[in-house]
Amino acid sequence: VFAPETVFIFNVGDSPFLVHRNGILHQITENHNWGDSQTIISRAVGMKKNVEIDSHLLPRCCGDRYLLCSDGLSGYVPEEKIGEILSVAATPRLAVDSLLRAALLNGGADNITVVAAF
Repeated sequence: VFAPETVFIFNVGDSPFLVHRNGILHQITENHNWGDSQTIISRAVGMKKNVEIDSHLLPRCCGDRYLLCSDGLSGYVPEEKIGEILSVAATPRLAVDSLLRAALLNGGADNITVVAAF
């Protein structure tokens, strides 16, 4: 959810929300996995009648680039490469296309979901 000066993020599951700000990539959300496993999700919509939802409030800054992705991207493309692609892409669509291509080239066998906003 975007407001003029604030970004509100609500998260359940293992799809990270990242912000590329001032040349640095930050993961804002916490993955809800048990241990180091990427296959056992500890929280997800539909697992229980009531699920705990994480929420985050971020100030918007000029030049921020936002990314929501599945582990089909984050599990196959190193953070440095994700940050590099976000920093040079002229539009969100070009960022999504480049990130998807990078995941596929790195053997992305999982579902790959990528949403970018600048």
